[in-house]
Amino acid sequence: MERPAIVFDLDGTILERNFIQSLSLYLFPFGSTGKIFPGVIDVMKRIVVKADIFALTARCKIARNKTKAWVNSYGLPFKEIIHSPFFLLTEPQRIRFKKKVLKDLKNKGIKIVIGVGDRASDLDSYIQEGIFPVMISSFPQSSKYKKLIKRIQELGLKEKEDFMLFMQENENDLRFWDRAGEWIFEKLRDITKT
Repeated sequence: MERPAIVFDLDGTILERNFIQSLSLYLFPFGSTGKIFPGVIDVMKRIVVKADIFALTARCKIARNKTKAWVNSYGLPFKEIIHSPFFLLTEPQRIRFKKKVLKDLKNKGIKIVIGVGDRASDLDSYIQEGIFPVMISSFPQSSKYKKLIKRIQELGLKEKEDFMLFMQENENDLRFWDRAGEWIFEKLRDITKT
């Protein structure tokens, strides 16, 4: 069977980044680009056994080297890290960029079965390209989360049928990525039937 693929967003999805780290990503040659969420490394190590993993980020390509160094420091098994060619400041810009990349990957014969993200633009991009969205929210009180929930309601989506949402239940909940990873791995098991 053709090997499936999963696309992951970076910021807010597999790592959290504060304002200083956001500035550092583009302005300073050194410094942290963000803190990986607990459980992500183990989840990816399990997933890569069954699927190729791509990173699709709205980060501008000028952050490519710093992003690659960060990814390598954690040993994340991305087959490719795809950056935006320019800064994307609005949700419609993010959607257009991500949809184009997803189309290009599919046209190359890559069978993307799951898209993982944290924004309403990720949800829209995946749905519009026929990819099952798995949404992550580490800050359920944030405006980004509220926009995501609003978009889910606008589209009339049903959890489990049309999308999955995994969120941090409270500030002490560090297992939300473990729950997401288990669901993704079970879905891959069903797809690959092995």
